[in-house]
Amino acid sequence: MTQPEQIPPDALAELSNKIAQAEAASQGKNNLIAQVNRESGLAWRVMVEIAAGPTLGLWLGYWLDRQFGTSPLWVLALFFIGLAAGFLNAYKSATKKNRAVGFQASSTTKE
Repeated sequence: MTQPEQIPPDALAELSNKIAQAEAASQGKNNLIAQVNRESGLAWRVMVEIAAGPTLGLWLGYWLDRQFGTSPLWVLALFFIGLAAGFLNAYKSATKKNRAVGFQASSTTKE
């Protein structure tokens, strides 16, 4: 039977350093991808909230105007109310003011 070949300790240390460098580079890339995903998710959420309020207001106003024959009273009123609500929700989302009831950020939590 033959003896296994001995690996010099400096080769193992060099390999260990290369592995650590590769893991560090991979971790940095993963953090960047996670940050981009969070920011794009916030952008989509703000866009949907700005669009949903006026759209719902227009739809509901159109329906009410058809029911009561008051065209364009309800469409205009609910459009502007929906627009204001949409921008308010977008502002809350962008500034992270939409916390759950009773939520208190700890002093270590980054805002």
